[in-house]
Amino acid sequence: MRWRAWREVRAKGGSAGLDAVQRDDVERQGVPTFLQALAQALRAGSDRPQPVRRVSSPKPDGRQRPLGSPTVRDRVVHQAGKIVIEPLFDANFQDTSYGFRPKRSATPAVKVVKAQLISKG
Repeated sequence: MRWRAWREVRAKGGSAGLDAVQRDDVERQGVPTFLQALAQALRAGSDRPQPVRRVSSPKPDGRQRPLGSPTVRDRVVHQAGKIVIEPLFDANFQDTSYGFRPKRSATPAVKVVKAQLISKG
């Protein structure tokens, strides 16, 4: 699971957090060492999330949209948690439930509703 979480974080990209550590830095230092140290800290209960680096992104109307960049380490922990928890929650949803589920969005939900309305119409 640690390796899967790392691969997914690596593939997604994103900028460094407050610690300025980037994915390439982790690879240079050794991913196995990084993941082993992370696992040990999690098992010991000593791992604590770091503050999120705050940046702003300009919006079309000129205002700024605040964004947060967690550290690579925290992203791997979050992703590992998601890998474990998501299937447990997903198993309890109705097949017609689309909100905030993997590979489901508003567009297919609207298509399903439309098809059901037409079939009953």
